[in-house]
Amino acid sequence: MEKNAESLIRFFTSQRLKPFQAILLSAGTTILVFVLDLVTPPELSFSLFYLFPLAIGMLFCGRRLGWANALFCTLAWTVAYLLSRQPSASTFSVVWTFLARIATNAIFAYILDVLRQVIEGLRELSLIDPLTGAANRRFFEGYLARTIDRAIRAKEPLTLLAIDFDDFKELNDRYGHDRGDEALMGLVRAIQGRIRPDDMLCRLGGDEFALVLYAMDYDRSEEVMARLLEAIRAELSARGIESTLSIGAITFLSMGAGAFTMLKKADELLYEVKKMGKNAIKHSLAT
Repeated sequence: MEKNAESLIRFFTSQRLKPFQAILLSAGTTILVFVLDLVTPPELSFSLFYLFPLAIGMLFCGRRLGWANALFCTLAWTVAYLLSRQPSASTFSVVWTFLARIATNAIFAYILDVLRQVIEGLRELSLIDPLTGAANRRFFEGYLARTIDRAIRAKEPLTLLAIDFDDFKELNDRYGHDRGDEALMGLVRAIQGRIRPDDMLCRLGGDEFALVLYAMDYDRSEEVMARLLEAIRAELSARGIESTLSIGAITFLSMGAGAFTMLKKADELLYEVKKMGKNAIKHSLAT
């Protein structure tokens, strides 16, 4: 059951179809079914096939576009039905068929809309850290592996950061876990508002975070890290939290190592900072 649910989540959240691609595919399929509906004998019903483009729209185009697409599919079927109906058909049968089709499409669209919302909720539970909104470790490991492959193909550099609060246990012990949670959320808020869609922040566990800066060489990542650290300090200060960070960062110009090895190297740099007194950044260039 868990495997089936995971497969469903991955299928609908893997961005196989972007919204504009889904709209084009749905509209094209609707038009194709509409044409077939017109040129074939009235005895051959194509009404069932309008549900296919309707499903594409509801599952891949978002709520508003999905319902607009459902309306388009229903109108296409209505026009095809009115143009190809038997002249001898009574007004009652025409109205009944028309209302039944609208009800069928509306119910089908509603069920798919609910399914899409459930899938999005499951994705949040399975891939996102519920406290901070950052990616969880499970999501991050898959993302990092895909990003490494992407960097290899595009011949782009990649910078990986391991981030850890200094003396976080003391912060929790002195001010309570609620205060510690505020510190974690503040860090995520400061970082996520300043990174690009291609970058990824992850909460590995506790007060440990990892950050991927895609296509970021050594000098540019130095600038970005300075801005992020300044933003984090400002965010924590605004919340009345006095805490420092230790950061280990490593820039890879080539991707000779795997995701696990790369993260381990960043962790090693982080622990070097801890040993040297904390509250600093150690940035290395992988050879």
